[in-house]
Amino acid sequence: MNTLGSAKASTAASRMPYLWGLPLLALLVLPMTISSPYVLHVIVLVGYYSAVALSLDIIAGFLGELSFGHAGFLAVGAYTGALLTLKVFTGWWGFWLSLPIGGLMALVMGIAIGIPTLRIKGHYFFIVTMGFGEIVRFILLNWISLTRGPLGLTGIASPQIGTFMFRERSHYYYLILALGLVTLVAVRRLRNSYIGRAWVAIRENDLAAETMGVNLTYYKVLAFLVSAFFAGLAGVFFAHYLNYLHPNNFVALESIMILMMVILGGQGTIWGPIVGAVILVGAQEILRPVAEMRMLFVGVLMVVLMVFRPNGLLGRR
Repeated sequence: MNTLGSAKASTAASRMPYLWGLPLLALLVLPMTISSPYVLHVIVLVGYYSAVALSLDIIAGFLGELSFGHAGFLAVGAYTGALLTLKVFTGWWGFWLSLPIGGLMALVMGIAIGIPTLRIKGHYFFIVTMGFGEIVRFILLNWISLTRGPLGLTGIASPQIGTFMFRERSHYYYLILALGLVTLVAVRRLRNSYIGRAWVAIRENDLAAETMGVNLTYYKVLAFLVSAFFAGLAGVFFAHYLNYLHPNNFVALESIMILMMVILGGQGTIWGPIVGAVILVGAQEILRPVAEMRMLFVGVLMVVLMVFRPNGLLGRR
């Protein structure tokens, strides 16, 4: 039996380069097969929302708490990155320095919201997190001397590497592909580690997890830190991709849409949030000519899903 098991494991390991290599190769050559800037823009958005949904899945999927304030972390990362490149780091390396700093600022906000919500669950939890997201947005809207308030931030520089500037959609595609892969690998490794198992144990039964020696405070705050950090990174990318920021980019509806991507694909499934991002971003673009029908479609889709696949498309039955 052991020999048979070892043989199967060896076969699976030998197939891993193909399992990962072929899809990765397809992703690398994808921009070369697409001539439409609009289609590439949509694909970049899918990549951006996939990274954001993956970061939210740490809280919503692994920890099992529905957070409605994820746009707040995005906003902190985006504005931090934009302000740094506008006012502090003006060289070509500005974006690359502001990228981790934006993530770290969002991480600090993760501590600020994570600690007060440790003992809050269910409806109270998502009300508090929604309040956090709105507080961040109102600060950005009213701190005019720093954020220009309703005027927004303009002239945010595009990323550069030496003299090479990211101008084309395909350049941003490779940038968000790299950021998304880093997020995916990090989330996957965390999910398969002791930390990930501790999060799942808390999700299933926090009292039983605490009885077994899981430190609830530590692992809950850690989930917020990691989730906020990766959301902050995505926010910095978003700011430099659009070259413009406005507080209304981070309204409560944005948080709800990201959470719906996670639920639609399947909470805690790694690939589920990516599938959810593909479907919802794609649907919004397809339905753009009838913009008023988009939310109707999303609403109907979620109702049907909750009836037939309550755990999401890739979730456990």
